[in-house]
Parts: sequence; C-alpha cells; structure tokens
Amino acid sequence: EGGGIYGEIDNANRFIITSSNQFISCNSKERGGAMYLNFPNNSTYNFIVGSLILFKENTANECGRDIFFLCSSLNFLDVSHHLLFDLFSPFYDLDNAFYGTEYWTQTELSREPEVDYDLIQRYSSYFADTLYISNLGQIGSDEVSCGKLGIACSSFTYARDKVLTPEWRPQTIQNITDNTPKVIHTYVVVGQMKLLEPLTSEADEVILRGATHDEVDSLSVGYHSKVQFGNKGQIICQDLAKWQEEENEFSDVNGVDQKFTLEFLDFVLPEQMEGKSLILVESSPSNLNRGREVELLIQNCKVSQEPNLINGVHSILFKSEPFLSIREKIIFDNVMSDPDLPDERIQLNNGSLIEINYEPDMIPKENHLQFKNCFFKYIKSTISAWNIRETPGEQPNQVPFGAGSVLTIRNANSKYLHLHFMDCTFECCELNMQVKITEQKQLGIGGALGIYVSNIQLVLEHFRFVDCGVYIGLAGDKAEGRYQTKQKL
Repeated sequence: EGGGIYGEIDNANRFIITSSNQFISCNSKERGGAMYLNFPNNSTYNFIVGSLILFKENTANECGRDIFFLCSSLNFLDVSHHLLFDLFSPFYDLDNAFYGTEYWTQTELSREPEVDYDLIQRYSSYFADTLYISNLGQIGSDEVSCGKLGIACSSFTYARDKVLTPEWRPQTIQNITDNTPKVIHTYVVVGQMKLLEPLTSEADEVILRGATHDEVDSLSVGYHSKVQFGNKGQIICQDLAKWQEEENEFSDVNGVDQKFTLEFLDFVLPEQMEGKSLILVESSPSNLNRGREVELLIQNCKVSQEPNLINGVHSILFKSEPFLSIREKIIFDNVMSDPDLPDERIQLNNGSLIEINYEPDMIPKENHLQFKNCFFKYIKSTISAWNIRETPGEQPNQVPFGAGSVLTIRNANSKYLHLHFMDCTFECCELNMQVKITEQKQLGIGGALGIYVSNIQLVLEHFRFVDCGVYIGLAGDKAEGRYQTKQKL
C-alpha cells in the first residue's frame, strides 16, 4: 500500500506538500501507486497536496494510481478543498487517478460506506429537481457533486443553487400552454437540516420531505427528519408572486397556481425567530382580483421544541398573515405533538401553535381548511389578553377575543364558514390566560381550541379532548401583581 509514500495523519499530525515534488514511476501491488494516506478516527484531516506537485507514470494494481485515501467519511475528507493541483489539465490522466474507501459502518454514516470509490466523481457538478440535504456532518457536504442520494448537500442555501429547472418568471409564464410541463422542486431531508433563510418559490409544486427507509436503510420506517430554523428561516406560501409583491411592471401577471407539500418532517420550534411562525401563509384581499390558488399540505409530520428551554418558546408552527383568503387551501393530515414526558412539552409564550385569521366577508370553498388524524399532547400556552388583536378589516365587538393553546381561528365578519374536522385528539393541553383586572372585553378561553367566528357551521367528528384545561391569571397594574388569582376552569 503506497508505492511512494504511506502516511498516517491523526489529530496531532499534518501532511502538506507545497513545493514542486515529483512522483514518477511509483508502483503499488494494491492501492495508492504514489501515495496511500490513512486518516484514523481522531484525524482532523489537516492535509494539502499543492498545485506544483507532479504525478507521472505511476501504477496501482487495484485502484488509486496516484493517491488512495482511507478515512471514516469522504465528506470529512472533502478532497476538492485539499487537492490543489489542476486535475483537469489536458496533460493529467483522470483514469484511476485517486480513489478512497470509508471504514465507518452503515450505522455511523447513515448510508452504505463507499469502497474503492472514484473521487473524480466529487468534482462532477450535479444539478437536479430532486435534491438531498443533511447538516449531519457524516452525510452532508456542500460541494459541486452534492445533492444526490449518498452525497447530500449540507445547507438548503447551497442546494437551491443546484436546481435544474428554473422557477417561473413573468416573461416565461406568459408562454405557458396546455402542454407545458410543471416545474416541481423536491427537497429531501436526510436526518436533519436547518433553514437559515425564507423558503419561497415560483414553482408549480414544492415538496419538502424527510427521507424514507427505502432511500436510506439506516432510517427506521416512519422516521421524521428534523427541520430546525434559524432567526430568518421560514416557509412562506404567498398568493401573490414575487414580482407582484414588488409592484413592478408585471404586477398584473399572476404567478402559477401552487401546491406546497411538507411530509415526514419534525418541525423544531426555536426559542426566538424573526418571523414568529415556522410556516407562514400570506394573502392579499380578494377584491384586488389578482393572485393565484395556493394549496398547503402538511402530512405525516411532527412538531416539537428545542430541548432544555425552561421558559418555553416565542415561536409557533403556523400563522396566516394578515388572513386566509378564498384562494388558499390548508390541510393538516396526521400532524402530531407526542412527547414521552410532560417535561418535554411544547411551552408557548403569547401564541397558539396554529393561528388562523380569515378574510372578512369571505365565503370559503368547500374543504378549504382540513384537520384530520391529528394528535396533540402536552401543549401549554401562556397568552396575555392585551396582546390579542382584531383581524385587519374586522368590525369591532362582533365576536369575543380569545385563544386556544393548539388552534385559534378568528373571523368576525364571515358570511358563512363551514368547518369539518375529523379524527383528532387533544390530550393534556392547557391555556393560561393573563387578564388585567381592568379588562372590559369579552374573552373566550380554550384549553385546546379557540374558535371565534360569526355564521359558522362547525362539525367535529370523532374528536377527543382528554384532560385539557384553562387557567386565568389576574394581573394588576404592576408586574408583580400577576398571577394573584389562578383558577382552573
């Protein structure tokens, strides 16, 4: 192994070749004709093969004519940032040039380990409309070849630049015919990813889902990949296209009708975030006579909060802003919060897990809002009554102010609203409402649900409420006067 050099590079060593070294006619009976570099488990991968090196007429009977790497993970190795010589020079032969083998197991890598792998593949640019993402170090790495199954990108930002089919623009939308194929972008999360920027799109369909057991053997059947959120991270669905939001010369050109699908994910609520909600649906007034149809399907997903947050979170799962219009359809199907222990509960501050305001005077389409097969357990929300606001355009004093810990729906001026929810369970959910002793408004307080609507037909089919409760805390003029009275209803 290693006809010219055999090197073992652990965390105390580094291997750097920056001068004009030459490896000529070196031979290995197995791997690594010129070099065989072994990186033990504790290695920091501190190595550089510089631009002045020369490989010529080396041979290896098995693979890796010039260099062979033995390492725990090729993602840690990151060859494109350590081999600085010109691989694509017309004078350099890429055939059998440098290879590598991973010694970590399938369990450690969350995929099959690579054996005698041609590392030239790591220099081939990859573009596709289905891209794999993981910020687990042994799985994901931002490099030119990432995005495919087995070589995931580590960041969503990097992966988006590798989409093959571009999103719609106002100029291209005007050329759509019945035969024009849809633009469908799919992002697959392998184990975990973190969203650091808003996810918006002008594609026909956007799918963000967790990888399945069929794709990654190390993932159990039914596994939910985690989606974490940075301060500016948010999933945003809009009925107006980007150019309509910008009020430019294409403002009259509607974006394509859209469908967002979120599936097999565990949404992790952060302590703080700029946009407050992980998922935001933005709507414009229906009387503007512009905008597209938007469908959002949240299916087979979980929601949890970051661990070890004693005071809970100031973020929520879903919010409509400023309201839902007749153009949006929202489906929650098999969404759950199911912590093992009460101490792992979701603890919300001044918000319901799901907050939906409806556009005034709207008559929604059938099944515009669906909750089915959902299970919510151990969700507690503390809300100050003075922070509850009316929906823009709402006539005052039409319906009570209020909230529920899991779901709050508000529409004071609806002409007719039909809601049909089925097969859902709420267990050990709790709302703690802080109320000033000078409060004059009528308040509604729901341990799990708070629905404040006029002209509604509400059907709850196979709904169960188990040990849910509400508390009222009276607050005086001074902060220390809060919680003088607390009563379970």
